Amino acid sequence: MSTTPNTTRPRERRGAPLLRPTFVRLWCATTASGLATWAMPFILGLAVLHGTLSAVGLGLVLAARTAGFLVAVPLGGLYADRHSRRAVVLWSGLAAAVASPVLAAGLGGGSVALMTAAAAVVGVGQGACRPAFQALTAEVVPAEDRQQANAALTFSVRGVTFLAPGLTALLATVTGPQVLLLVTAALWLAAALLPRGGDAAPVERPARAPFHVEFAEGLTEARRHTWFLAGLGALTVVIALGYSATNVLLPWPAATTTGPRPCWPAR
Repeated sequence: MSTTPNTTRPRERRGAPLLRPTFVRLWCATTASGLATWAMPFILGLAVLHGTLSAVGLGLVLAARTAGFLVAVPLGGLYADRHSRRAVVLWSGLAAAVASPVLAAGLGGGSVALMTAAAAVVGVGQGACRPAFQALTAEVVPAEDRQQANAALTFSVRGVTFLAPGLTALLATVTGPQVLLLVTAALWLAAALLPRGGDAAPVERPARAPFHVEFAEGLTEARRHTWFLAGLGALTVVIALGYSATNVLLPWPAATTTGPRPCWPAR
């Protein structure tokens, strides 16, 4: 007597990565880090309008964050490949969470040097967690569901680019930039603590070349692909002359034309 195979469980499991608690936590952590990342330039721009930060100071702080980010992205990828991805996310998120209140303290005390140092640490945390988040997706989501999981993560990454500025402007009507920076610290803390590692048993990793050797090999491999270098150059121009320039220049004429004044009710 033949029996009909039961295909209900595979169908229910397939196509529903957002129903997995581990992926939901990862998605929320990615969204939290994205909100904190995109909100910071607008919060500092509001500080320029408020008169607590100059346009030059804003440029230095944002440049320090970008420098920290650029340094940490390849290093974070190497660490995530050699060590626990969960640990990389944890410590990078905690670094950004700790540095954000220092950034707020520097804003309140008028210390651009302190803000610059704190912004560099925030950039390091932001850059180090990026590749680790991507690697964690492969740990918590089965291969057959990763396409939908990646689509959900892409929706989060793209959505926060317009959601974060809007929320920043909305919250700026009731509070100031220092408090908003503390909110980003809470978001980084959530990004650090929410994710969980995969359920698969850890596998023994084979012996590898020293860290600096693999890093040099990665740079050599990147130079072999002209399309990669061309894309990286184009992205650098867009960021330098687009996002970065507008983040510094747009608050400046408003502050110089109308004069520094609060953009929110005094409390």
